[in-house]
Amino acid sequence: FYSTTNQKDKALTEFQSLVSARPKDVSVKASLVETLLDLGRIDEAASLARTALKENPADPRLLLSNGRILIGEGKPQEAIDTLQSLTKADPTSAAGFYFLGVAQKAGGFSTTARSSFSRALELSPRMSQAAAAIASLDLEKGDHNQAMRQSDRAVETNPDLASGYVTRARAMIAQGNLREGELVLRDALKRDPVSLPALATLLNIAASQGRTADAVQQISGLLKQHPENAGLHFLQALGEFTLGDLDRSEAGVRQALAIDKKTPDAYTLLANIDFARGSIEKGKSDLRAAIAANPRKSANYVALGTQFEKEKNWEEARKLFEKAHEADASAPLICAELAFLYLEHGGDVNVAVSLAQTAKRTMPESPITSDALGWAYYKLGSTDLAINELKESARKVPDNAVYQYHLGMAYMTAHRFEAATGYLQRALRNGPNSLYAEDARAALKKMARAGGAGGPVL
Repeated sequence: FYSTTNQKDKALTEFQSLVSARPKDVSVKASLVETLLDLGRIDEAASLARTALKENPADPRLLLSNGRILIGEGKPQEAIDTLQSLTKADPTSAAGFYFLGVAQKAGGFSTTARSSFSRALELSPRMSQAAAAIASLDLEKGDHNQAMRQSDRAVETNPDLASGYVTRARAMIAQGNLREGELVLRDALKRDPVSLPALATLLNIAASQGRTADAVQQISGLLKQHPENAGLHFLQALGEFTLGDLDRSEAGVRQALAIDKKTPDAYTLLANIDFARGSIEKGKSDLRAAIAANPRKSANYVALGTQFEKEKNWEEARKLFEKAHEADASAPLICAELAFLYLEHGGDVNVAVSLAQTAKRTMPESPITSDALGWAYYKLGSTDLAINELKESARKVPDNAVYQYHLGMAYMTAHRFEAATGYLQRALRNGPNSLYAEDARAALKKMARAGGAGGPVL
């Protein structure tokens, strides 16, 4: 009763008492392990579960718990292997497919994760966690309408599921409904006052509106009630970083690591603190530590690769973006950036086109993916196709110097010199010192000498 009514602490007390009275009862042990996992007490759950598994190696509930433990320990591939064994042995286990999806998503296998979540929903149509997980994947792909539909399904099935509200709110925010999204996040916190995804999203909103201090104060209040919550310490540190208090931010993130050495994104934040202090090499070292701690997390490869791009170390940047692509082959922005690196700094143009097409297909409304595909077509020599894509990105972000430059170069190649001149001059107005500024000036001079539009060189 306590477990099904979400009174996990009371359930824990009862199951512990039962295990003491009936130490050989596998069902009771499995219930205790599941409750410890629900409370985030992974080490205690692992000790009990693995002892029980030695005595009952084929017990499906213990196999499921072991899969959950491996996920919590940051071992997604081992979790996948364990949970695949479970779902083969019991193809009707909705929970098995759900946690298999969780493990696959943690391992960077978003497509197979979606299939597992969908199978869980087929087996248990009211499994709100699976609907919320699919909504989250839809959101990552940029399919906001589908994310809304799935999150609505999750909330309708289980009005107390915080993750459903969070995904719904994020979809609203992505569609520009900031105020409504914030209200839905408040609803999520009514269900789970320490929902880290909800608090993180609220912190992002607050930062965008200059209200970071208020959000940090809210998190500090929660920390007084939950001083051992590593995630809250991390969020407070993130807020302090946004406020520019690097010392307090570092103290907070190190406190999070002291509680949980696998706190997500902790080393990434330490790297950002180092970069803000001008300690570039230390920051890169922290990012390498972040990669070592979670080699399947693409964002850390991206962060380190971006730093090497700033240093114009294109070879290292390319290697890191290739690693990021290995970790998440469907991520559109990674595909787009890797395509640019191949196009501009050595690589197969056809591979770059394929990467850009993947990016565009996954995120069709993004000016970034339109620009990547258009520039890839330009390098391939397909000028008309290039112009169609590049016009889209230049229209959506008219003050982006790179987009204007790319479109100007495409028009120049097509001998449409008046249009080329206009876009190249706009590129120089928007970015007189940009990476492509000298190339834009050279192109304008070339057209002027050839008797094209040319115009004054800015």
